[in-house]
Amino acid sequence: MDRKDAAREMLDGAIFYHGHRCPAMPLGLRAGLYALDLLGVERCKSHELYLICENGPAHATLCFMDGTMYATGCTYGKSVAHRINAGKNAIILIDTQADRAVRVSLKPEFFERAMESEFVKLRRQGVLPQDVAPEVVNPLIERVLSLDDDELFVASDIFEMKVERQSSTFDFKRCEGCGEVVFETCIREKDGKLLCFNCAGEVKLGL
Repeated sequence: MDRKDAAREMLDGAIFYHGHRCPAMPLGLRAGLYALDLLGVERCKSHELYLICENGPAHATLCFMDGTMYATGCTYGKSVAHRINAGKNAIILIDTQADRAVRVSLKPEFFERAMESEFVKLRRQGVLPQDVAPEVVNPLIERVLSLDDDELFVASDIFEMKVERQSSTFDFKRCEGCGEVVFETCIREKDGKLLCFNCAGEVKLGL
């Protein structure tokens, strides 16, 4: 299936997954599909792929990452997605079976023009994305779906990259502090007790 057709077919599910209509998420969707095609691999079912997203926190187009995860199947729940704080709309997708990778980034010229859109002007004023009128956001989404990959993205050559993943464990214990079940990779011994990170003082949970 053509990548544009694939993006259109996946769009409704990706919007439901993401939570609102916006142009950045479909850009991530397109980027993920492009990276899959460049590597010649299928969407990740388990641990065949690994995604590095260079978005980082606290900027206006974080929605990009949801699109890339939906397209590639690389999710936090499978422990095959990682975000680094680079502040860029770019991904590295790694074929962990062959130690091959490709980097796909948004074209600077496209991104700069996109940041001048009415959608972004409204977002700058504090309008929530779900409250932006369809006649403003829908043409932007359609444009993202319609342009060719080389109008949207810059892709690297395929390069060698290896991911060292920690093996999953099925072994668990009860924390002797809070009494909750915790997998043994996150148990610490402190003062003669087996404790979770929180009870051992290594992690402070809370908002």
